[in-house]
Amino acid sequence: MVPAIMAVVVSLSLASASLAKDQGVGPEPQQPCAEACDCEPICCPASCERGLQVYGELLYLRPRNDGLEYAVPINGPIESGVVPIQVGRTASLNPQFEPGFRIGGGFNFDCCSNISATFTHYENSADDSISVDSPFVIRSMVMNPSTLDAAGDWHDASAHQFMKFDLADIDYRHVFYCSERSKVDYLVGIRYASLDQSFSSQFDSIISANVNANVNFDGAGLRFGLEGERAAACRNLFVYGKAFASFLGGEFQGNYLQSSVNDPVIAQTDWKEARLVSILECEVGLGWASPNGHWRASAGYMVSGWLNVVKTSEYIAAVQANQYHGPDKIDGDALVFDGLVSHLEYRW
Repeated sequence: MVPAIMAVVVSLSLASASLAKDQGVGPEPQQPCAEACDCEPICCPASCERGLQVYGELLYLRPRNDGLEYAVPINGPIESGVVPIQVGRTASLNPQFEPGFRIGGGFNFDCCSNISATFTHYENSADDSISVDSPFVIRSMVMNPSTLDAAGDWHDASAHQFMKFDLADIDYRHVFYCSERSKVDYLVGIRYASLDQSFSSQFDSIISANVNANVNFDGAGLRFGLEGERAAACRNLFVYGKAFASFLGGEFQGNYLQSSVNDPVIAQTDWKEARLVSILECEVGLGWASPNGHWRASAGYMVSGWLNVVKTSEYIAAVQANQYHGPDKIDGDALVFDGLVSHLEYRW
């Protein structure tokens, strides 16, 4: 009886398979990114793609090309317009590494498309001071040179520099290459950027004097980029790389004020100019994804270059020379940030 039943089952199975073949119906094709060894695949079909993401990043960056020299000890002559004889270290502000953050979230339209919104905030400050004893004096390097005389040299000086930037991005991503362990996305989006720079200094001797300067930028424009990942076999690890370019139209605004206890306005001016600022960014690092795909963590090194930026030091030099365009004036130099970035993301 049992052999007969088995023969009937086998016959029905063969008949069903033959009919399916004739009608062009077959078993479901194997998923192109099927899991292997319980690893989360780097690229998945819609059925296993996480629909929403939230993420946060810790930035630890240092500004480059942003030093500002504000004073130097001298041993005469003290006449205005004459190059002094330096006798000590040049007092300068040299920003160091400071933390920042980035937060955001995204939504997947399907297995290949995603839209995200991100906000980035970073601040950096630097302080310095210098003192000398007679017969030496301190010569200011940030005052209007036409105001310097014998009473314009000092025994103590201090300065403070502050900078911050905010970025707001809305990006569309699409996968244009994907394999079992690799994928590359292209990105198109819009960006708003705000960059604030401020400088303050104080000089003390018989009297006190101050120099304050600020340079601010606000702009918006387009953003383009590429993101790539390569997963390790069966260890939930991956390496990644990112490259972005943003082109922002906006306006720089600067103001300068030199004052003293005896005269609240010794020299004062304002300046504005519309500019196109380019921001070029790249990042490389190593990451880990949980077996269920909900958690992702990564850490890497990033470089961000702001091109055609007016820095506080350039603006002060332009005010001192009364020349805002030309070689070594306010034509704009690169402001570069580099350092470490760590990323934590949750998907569901």
